[in-house]
Amino acid sequence: MKNVLEIAYSSGFWMMEMATDFPKIQFYGIDLESSAPDLVYPKNCFFGQGDYLKGLPYQSNFFDMVRLDMAHLRSLSTLDQILLLLSEVFRVTKKGGYVEFLELDYNSPLLRKLMKFPVGDSPKIDELLAERGFVNITNKKVAIPLRKGSMVGEFSLAAIKSFVETIGSEEDYNDLLHIVEEESEKYDSHINVFAGFCQKL
Repeated sequence: MKNVLEIAYSSGFWMMEMATDFPKIQFYGIDLESSAPDLVYPKNCFFGQGDYLKGLPYQSNFFDMVRLDMAHLRSLSTLDQILLLLSEVFRVTKKGGYVEFLELDYNSPLLRKLMKFPVGDSPKIDELLAERGFVNITNKKVAIPLRKGSMVGEFSLAAIKSFVETIGSEEDYNDLLHIVEEESEKYDSHINVFAGFCQKL
Protein backbone atom coordinates (compact mmCIF):
# COMPACT_ATOMS: atom_id res chain seq x y z
CA MET A 1 0.00 0.00 0.00
CA LYS A 2 1.41 3.38 -1.07
CA ASN A 3 -1.34 6.05 -1.17
CA VAL A 4 -4.40 6.62 1.02
CA LEU A 5 -7.07 9.34 0.70
CA GLU A 6 -9.43 10.69 3.35
CA ILE A 7 -12.33 12.79 2.07
CA ALA A 8 -13.54 15.51 4.48
CA TYR A 9 -10.70 14.99 6.96
CA SER A 10 -12.14 17.50 9.48
CA SER A 11 -9.60 17.80 12.34
CA GLY A 12 -7.03 15.70 10.48
CA PHE A 13 -6.54 13.52 13.56
CA TRP A 14 -7.06 10.19 11.75
CA MET A 15 -4.60 11.11 9.00
CA MET A 16 -1.89 12.23 11.43
CA GLU A 17 -2.28 9.14 13.56
CA MET A 18 -2.12 6.81 10.57
CA ALA A 19 0.77 8.70 8.96
CA THR A 20 2.74 8.37 12.20
CA ASP A 21 2.05 4.63 12.47
CA PHE A 22 2.73 3.95 8.77
CA PRO A 23 5.56 6.29 7.68
CA LYS A 24 6.07 4.57 4.29
CA ILE A 25 2.49 5.33 3.17
CA GLN A 26 1.47 8.73 1.74
CA PHE A 27 -1.76 10.05 3.31
CA TYR A 28 -3.75 12.64 1.35
CA GLY A 29 -6.76 14.58 2.59
CA ILE A 30 -9.25 16.86 0.91
CA ASP A 31 -11.83 19.11 2.54
CA LEU A 32 -14.03 22.01 1.45
CA GLU A 33 -12.15 24.40 3.74
CA SER A 34 -8.50 24.24 4.66
CA SER A 35 -8.36 23.04 8.25
CA ALA A 36 -4.87 21.60 8.35
CA PRO A 37 -3.64 21.48 11.94
CA ASP A 38 -1.30 24.26 13.04
CA LEU A 39 0.87 21.73 14.83
CA VAL A 40 3.76 20.02 13.09
CA TYR A 41 2.43 16.92 11.39
CA PRO A 42 4.13 13.95 9.69
CA LYS A 43 5.86 14.70 6.38
CA ASN A 44 3.88 11.88 4.70
CA CYS A 45 0.61 13.69 5.53
CA PHE A 46 -0.78 16.08 2.88
CA PHE A 47 -3.79 18.26 3.75
CA GLY A 48 -5.54 19.73 0.72
CA GLN A 49 -8.48 22.00 0.00
CA GLY A 50 -10.95 21.46 -2.82
CA ASP A 51 -14.59 21.14 -3.75
CA TYR A 52 -15.10 17.38 -3.76
CA LEU A 53 -18.73 18.06 -4.68
CA LYS A 54 -17.45 18.83 -8.20
CA GLY A 55 -14.99 15.96 -8.47
CA LEU A 56 -11.69 14.83 -6.97
CA PRO A 57 -8.44 16.48 -8.17
CA TYR A 58 -6.52 13.21 -8.35
CA GLN A 59 -5.55 10.92 -11.20
CA SER A 60 -7.48 7.73 -11.87
CA ASN A 61 -6.46 4.46 -10.22
CA PHE A 62 -4.13 6.24 -7.77
CA PHE A 63 -5.23 5.31 -4.24
CA ASP A 64 -4.88 1.94 -2.54
CA MET A 65 -7.53 2.98 -0.01
CA VAL A 66 -10.09 5.76 0.36
CA ARG A 67 -11.77 6.64 3.65
CA LEU A 68 -15.34 8.00 3.73
CA ASP A 69 -16.81 9.13 7.05
CA MET A 70 -20.36 10.13 6.11
CA ALA A 71 -20.74 12.05 9.39
CA HIS A 72 -18.20 14.54 7.98
CA LEU A 73 -19.97 14.74 4.62
CA ARG A 74 -23.18 16.56 5.57
CA SER A 75 -22.43 19.00 2.73
CA LEU A 76 -23.73 16.25 0.43
CA SER A 77 -27.36 17.32 0.52
CA THR A 78 -28.73 15.40 -2.48
CA LEU A 79 -28.55 11.86 -3.76
CA ASP A 80 -27.03 13.12 -7.02
CA GLN A 81 -24.13 14.70 -5.11
CA ILE A 82 -23.49 11.50 -3.18
CA LEU A 83 -23.55 9.40 -6.36
CA LEU A 84 -21.18 11.82 -8.10
CA LEU A 85 -18.73 11.60 -5.21
CA LEU A 86 -18.92 7.80 -5.10
CA SER A 87 -18.30 7.67 -8.85
CA GLU A 88 -15.21 9.81 -8.31
CA VAL A 89 -14.11 7.56 -5.44
CA PHE A 90 -14.41 4.58 -7.79
CA ARG A 91 -12.35 6.41 -10.42
CA VAL A 92 -9.43 7.32 -8.15
CA THR A 93 -9.27 3.94 -6.38
CA LYS A 94 -6.84 1.39 -7.80
CA LYS A 95 -8.08 -1.95 -9.05
CA GLY A 96 -7.88 -4.21 -6.02
CA GLY A 97 -8.05 -1.15 -3.73
CA TYR A 98 -10.42 -0.66 -0.82
CA VAL A 99 -12.87 1.92 0.50
CA GLU A 100 -13.49 2.19 4.24
CA PHE A 101 -16.86 3.74 5.07
CA LEU A 102 -18.63 4.86 8.23
CA GLU A 103 -22.23 5.98 8.45
CA LEU A 104 -24.45 7.16 11.31
CA ASP A 105 -28.20 6.92 11.76
CA TYR A 106 -30.40 8.27 14.56
CA ASN A 107 -33.80 6.97 15.67
CA SER A 108 -34.78 10.28 17.30
CA PRO A 109 -36.84 12.68 15.10
CA LEU A 110 -35.21 15.77 16.63
CA LEU A 111 -31.68 14.43 16.26
CA ARG A 112 -32.34 13.47 12.65
CA LYS A 113 -33.47 17.05 12.03
CA LEU A 114 -30.53 18.63 13.90
CA MET A 115 -27.98 16.43 12.15
CA LYS A 116 -29.65 17.11 8.77
CA PHE A 117 -30.69 13.54 8.13
CA PRO A 118 -33.42 13.00 5.53
CA VAL A 119 -36.93 12.24 6.73
CA GLY A 120 -37.89 8.62 6.20
CA ASP A 121 -35.76 5.87 4.76
CA SER A 122 -32.85 6.79 2.50
CA PRO A 123 -30.40 4.61 0.57
CA LYS A 124 -27.61 3.23 2.73
CA ILE A 125 -24.02 3.91 1.76
CA ASP A 126 -23.31 0.22 1.17
CA GLU A 127 -26.18 0.03 -1.34
CA LEU A 128 -24.90 3.12 -3.15
CA LEU A 129 -21.34 1.78 -3.25
CA ALA A 130 -22.62 -1.44 -4.83
CA GLU A 131 -24.54 0.62 -7.39
CA ARG A 132 -21.31 2.46 -8.30
CA GLY A 133 -19.50 -0.85 -8.98
CA PHE A 134 -17.79 -1.75 -5.69
CA VAL A 135 -17.85 -5.39 -4.57
CA ASN A 136 -17.02 -7.54 -1.52
CA ILE A 137 -18.95 -5.14 0.69
CA THR A 138 -18.82 -5.95 4.41
CA ASN A 139 -20.55 -3.92 7.05
CA LYS A 140 -21.09 -4.11 10.79
CA LYS A 141 -23.64 -2.25 12.90
CA VAL A 142 -23.03 -1.05 16.46
CA ALA A 143 -25.83 0.64 18.44
CA ILE A 144 -24.75 3.38 20.88
CA PRO A 145 -27.46 4.25 23.44
CA LEU A 146 -28.37 7.87 24.19
CA ARG A 147 -29.63 7.69 27.74
CA LYS A 148 -28.57 8.38 31.30
CA GLY A 149 -27.30 5.53 33.41
CA SER A 150 -24.92 4.27 30.74
CA MET A 151 -21.36 5.63 30.53
CA VAL A 152 -21.36 5.43 26.73
CA GLY A 153 -24.87 6.87 26.56
CA GLU A 154 -24.08 9.81 28.82
CA PHE A 155 -20.89 10.55 26.87
CA SER A 156 -22.85 10.50 23.60
CA LEU A 157 -25.55 12.77 25.04
CA ALA A 158 -22.85 15.19 26.23
CA ALA A 159 -21.34 15.28 22.73
CA ILE A 160 -24.75 16.00 21.19
CA LYS A 161 -25.41 18.72 23.77
CA SER A 162 -22.12 20.37 22.81
CA PHE A 163 -23.20 20.32 19.17
CA VAL A 164 -26.65 21.73 19.96
CA GLU A 165 -25.00 24.55 21.92
CA THR A 166 -23.27 25.75 18.76
CA ILE A 167 -26.41 26.12 16.63
CA GLY A 168 -28.64 28.46 18.60
CA SER A 169 -29.06 31.04 21.34
CA GLU A 170 -28.84 30.08 25.01
CA GLU A 171 -32.65 29.99 25.22
CA ASP A 172 -32.90 27.80 22.11
CA TYR A 173 -30.09 25.66 23.47
CA ASN A 174 -31.87 24.97 26.78
CA ASP A 175 -35.13 24.14 24.98
CA LEU A 176 -33.39 21.80 22.56
CA LEU A 177 -31.49 20.05 25.34
CA HIS A 178 -34.72 19.44 27.20
CA ILE A 179 -36.35 17.97 24.09
CA VAL A 180 -33.30 15.82 23.32
CA GLU A 181 -33.36 14.37 26.83
CA GLU A 182 -37.13 13.75 26.64
CA GLU A 183 -36.78 12.03 23.28
CA SER A 184 -33.93 9.90 24.60
CA GLU A 185 -36.33 8.48 27.19
CA LYS A 186 -39.39 8.29 24.91
CA TYR A 187 -37.74 6.64 21.91
CA ASP A 188 -34.93 4.80 23.73
CA SER A 189 -32.77 6.87 21.40
CA HIS A 190 -29.54 5.49 20.04
CA ILE A 191 -27.03 6.08 17.27
CA ASN A 192 -26.51 3.27 14.81
CA VAL A 193 -22.93 3.22 13.59
CA PHE A 194 -22.38 1.30 10.34
CA ALA A 195 -18.75 0.60 9.48
CA GLY A 196 -17.33 -1.50 6.69
CA PHE A 197 -15.14 -2.00 3.65
CA CYS A 198 -15.63 -2.61 -0.05
CA GLN A 199 -13.31 -3.25 -2.97
CA LYS A 200 -12.80 -2.19 -6.56
CA LEU A 201 -11.99 -5.08 -8.87
